Amino acid sequence: MPTPKPELWAETNFPLAPWKNLTLWCRSPSGSTKEFVLLKDGTGWIATRPASEQVRAAFPLGALTHSHTGSYHCHSWEEMAVSEPSEALELVGTDILPKPVISASLPIRGQELQIRCKGWLEGLGFALYKKGEQEPVQQLGAVGREAFFTIQRMEDKDEGNYSCRTHTEMQPFKWSEPSEPLELVIKEMYPKPFFKTWASPVVTPGSRVTFNCSTSHEHMSFILYKDGNEIASSDLAWGNPGGSTAHFLIISVGIGDGGNYSCRYYDFSIWSEPSNPVELVVTEFYPKPTLLAQPGPVVLPGKNVTLRFQGIFQGMRFALLQEGTHTPLQFQSTSGTSADFLLHTVGAQDFGNYSCVYYETTMSNRGSSLSTPLMIWVTDTFPRPWLSAEPSSVVTMGQNVTLWCQGPVRGVGYILHKEGEATSMQLWGSTSNEGAFPIINISGASIGRYSCCYHPDWMSPIKIQPSNTLELIVTGLLPKPSLLVQPGPMVAPGENVTLQCQGELPDSTFVLLKEGTRQPLEQQRPSGYRADFWMPVVRDQDSGVYSCVYYLDSAPLVASNHSNSLEIWVTDKPPKPSLSAWPSTIFKLGKDITLQCRGPLPGVEFVLEHDGEEAPQQFSEDGDFVIDNLEGKGIGNYSCSYRLQAYPDIWSEPSDTLELVGAAGPVAQECTVGNIVRSTLIVVVVVALGIVLAVEWKKWPRLRTRGSETDGRDQTVVLEECNQEGEPGTTTNSPSSASQEVSVELTVPI
Repeated sequence: MPTPKPELWAETNFPLAPWKNLTLWCRSPSGSTKEFVLLKDGTGWIATRPASEQVRAAFPLGALTHSHTGSYHCHSWEEMAVSEPSEALELVGTDILPKPVISASLPIRGQELQIRCKGWLEGLGFALYKKGEQEPVQQLGAVGREAFFTIQRMEDKDEGNYSCRTHTEMQPFKWSEPSEPLELVIKEMYPKPFFKTWASPVVTPGSRVTFNCSTSHEHMSFILYKDGNEIASSDLAWGNPGGSTAHFLIISVGIGDGGNYSCRYYDFSIWSEPSNPVELVVTEFYPKPTLLAQPGPVVLPGKNVTLRFQGIFQGMRFALLQEGTHTPLQFQSTSGTSADFLLHTVGAQDFGNYSCVYYETTMSNRGSSLSTPLMIWVTDTFPRPWLSAEPSSVVTMGQNVTLWCQGPVRGVGYILHKEGEATSMQLWGSTSNEGAFPIINISGASIGRYSCCYHPDWMSPIKIQPSNTLELIVTGLLPKPSLLVQPGPMVAPGENVTLQCQGELPDSTFVLLKEGTRQPLEQQRPSGYRADFWMPVVRDQDSGVYSCVYYLDSAPLVASNHSNSLEIWVTDKPPKPSLSAWPSTIFKLGKDITLQCRGPLPGVEFVLEHDGEEAPQQFSEDGDFVIDNLEGKGIGNYSCSYRLQAYPDIWSEPSDTLELVGAAGPVAQECTVGNIVRSTLIVVVVVALGIVLAVEWKKWPRLRTRGSETDGRDQTVVLEECNQEGEPGTTTNSPSSASQEVSVELTVPI
């Protein structure tokens, strides 16, 4: 969709002589506009202004001179786009009003036609002229910056050239130049197409909108118009050319996409009449209005009801919507801030939720948020309200409680009645606290049976029904009863459960309570001391914490203390237990750890499991398991579970894992002593080995190196002949040579 064009107009503080001080204003329907540009005669004079919070900019001209004469229009700039130009405003002289602009839709024989004359300034009079006639054919007083002249039924005699002029309201009149002529010619046309949106035309920003334009004629092309300007045709991008239906899509609606849409179809030179317009309203730009029904929201069939909508801004257009309908029921333009919509002779079809929206028609139908829905009841009897107590209808002495009388009818008063009392409490208004009756510091005087009803603040023959009866019970005045469950506190879905409330006094009424529920679940008056509350085919929602109280028939509603709470579990698998360690999860020297497994149900057997063990390690009925750390076997991850003794085959989920570890304290010291002993033994062994090696070394043969000044036996491993002075291989007569005939030499590298 193209960026919508802005609106251009003029303002002055000299209504009798506007040309003495004139300011041009440019306003954009898009909230993302950053800047405005004003141009004269296309490019002759340019001025830029930043956008204000109202998305508009002022261009002061001051007193008009001949240099100001010309045709002006403005553009709005966004991040990456520039809008279409506004309508041209023409200044024709220093003492003449700006030339107005005349326009009209296509004239259709026998139908009403409106001719629009835009005059640029507020507070001007308007006159419509037809060529060939001296006097104006129609005149209108000051109606803003534009006026609409109406031809009630277009006939051949109404064809011709028309123009319009504006003038000041005070004598002597100062007139504008005539507008450019507008020729009205009746042409033969196809009937108007059927035009609608697939969803409601009142949409939020970002919504997807599809316009449907259809006709019974085949092989037609279609044109989509917004505010009288052609914006799309039935080409491949927009619809099915040559068909009898075209769809025009806006993928994501923006604030500037609101406006009055219509369509036409054509075949060669013959066009259809324009369709009925669809007002596309984009909401959430202005605050929501309020909605009231007069005389009230409950109406007898055949009577009238007025829906009054109160907005904030003047000069807006209001639209009435009913939940479940496709298009707004009614539209109404008003000069004030409110609008009244009459629903005449209402029937069953008028029953439902209503809301409204207001919007400005000059700026792309920028609208408010929807009002809060209001239900209209078409009946001869008020719907029955419901009375409840918060936090509960069973309270202790001195506690505060609020009685709530609530129903579907808004904007009415309420009456709270206590049985046995002649006077009632009344509450009026349609605030968020409607129907709330606080009772502070409950005492014996507050005990009793209550009911409430609507009390309309208008004279109405509609019948009123009382609410349910609520018994306000005060506890803590009798001994508490006991509460047991059969067959047990855990049952599978679909089974039956009986809760047994045992009191201490006969002739009592027993009351069953559930935590989180305002009202008692059930009351019984048995002949003995016990009431059996039967719960058949229990479901998950029946799980919870239950208790009971009782009161004597001789002193009704003065009840006992609450019984002990009893938790009921409706499940195929019991909830997992918790696992904790005492005194801690860290082993100390010579100390054991007790693991404590706790579950929510009584009468169970617990089992403790240690990672790495093929079978459960220990069983316990009280859930306590003593763990030692002999040889470090106590360290590791543990979990526990349980089973009901009545259902030994059903095990709970395992608890969260708990890890037992060694410590950096005494346990670590124990490990350190052992390491020292081991290290000392190793050192002793190494020293002993060293001594032995040294002794053995001294026993080895010591051989001498030739030329050594010492003994030489430690420096060589050469075995010499007995005759050290002789040459190798010679024979001597030495006794040594007689004992060793062969000389052997073994060389070991040094």
